[in-house]
Amino acid sequence: GFGRRAGLLGALLFAALPIAVYYGQEVRHYSWLTLLTAFSWLLLLRYTRKPGSGLWLAYVLSAAAMLYTLYFGVFTLAAQGLFALLALVWGEIPLHQRLRRFATLVGAWLATAVLCLPWVYVILTQQASILGSGITGAPGTLTPGDLLPIIQALLGSQWLIPLAALALGVWVMLRKPSLERSGVL
Repeated sequence: GFGRRAGLLGALLFAALPIAVYYGQEVRHYSWLTLLTAFSWLLLLRYTRKPGSGLWLAYVLSAAAMLYTLYFGVFTLAAQGLFALLALVWGEIPLHQRLRRFATLVGAWLATAVLCLPWVYVILTQQASILGSGITGAPGTLTPGDLLPIIQALLGSQWLIPLAALALGVWVMLRKPSLERSGVL
């Protein structure tokens, strides 16, 4: 991993985002979503390094809990799927092992979907009309005209922080073999 220093820096950057502070104080289920999202990422990363049935089950349960907390968790699953595809393409292990791990992750996502069927039923039958209109004064749909206000609402004036974190993450992923040889990772 990246160690204590990277964790403290990440916590500091997260604390500096105005939207994170607001939701941490005002809308508690976003805090649960953040916790469960981080937990599902941790389990996914551990599973991709050393697969096991216990980690697989824990990942499925954490992903389902994340979706039950707030349906926005589906965006996390999409990002995790993209990560799994990238790991499939650029993995360091033999191709047949990468394919097997990807297939088990697809199984994990299907199992998560089955666990969330009752919640999907509630969303479709009772909350679909609320989701379409959104909160008054806030964008509720992802039309091209609403995309920029959504991005501005998520990032506030601190758009450079997540952009820099993304660039740093991509750089570390691309440089990982050379960083491991030098002892940085």
